Amino acid sequence: MNLTLDSDVIVFALTEPRKEIYKKQYDKFAELHKKAEQIFESIISGTNKLIIPVTVLIETSAVVSRMTNNKKRGINATDTVSKCSQVIYLDSEFSDYCIENSAKTKISGFDAVVLSTGMLYDSTLITNDRRFHNNITRYGEVNSYLLRDMSKDEVGNISE
Repeated sequence: MNLTLDSDVIVFALTEPRKEIYKKQYDKFAELHKKAEQIFESIISGTNKLIIPVTVLIETSAVVSRMTNNKKRGINATDTVSKCSQVIYLDSEFSDYCIENSAKTKISGFDAVVLSTGMLYDSTLITNDRRFHNNITRYGEVNSYLLRDMSKDEVGNISE
């Protein structure tokens, strides 16, 4: 199955939450990490194919670097992801496609690039951004899941 993961899902997969940082929300973040990690492992094993725009790598690097206060960890995270994915770069044709979709859906620029990737490659899109997910489902052109609302069965079905 083709998957397009939003950067938040990749960050959850690659970074294990720490109790001293998340305190009262630790259990919630630990559950998100577990779901995202299982999905990401299905990509590493070859069960699923990850297709992402380069903007997801950029955002992943920024977030992981910020979370860890370590530039090298951000770059290493993107290296890990790029080794097991098909990265779509913004050439003029794909950019025009993204511009058309952003005008139609009125979603933010990076979200329009992620959505356009999912549409163009007929992939299932997974995000943990509720507003983005709601916008995706409103237009109905791509199958999508909100990570926090995915059941264990849904994660298992995607991962197997």
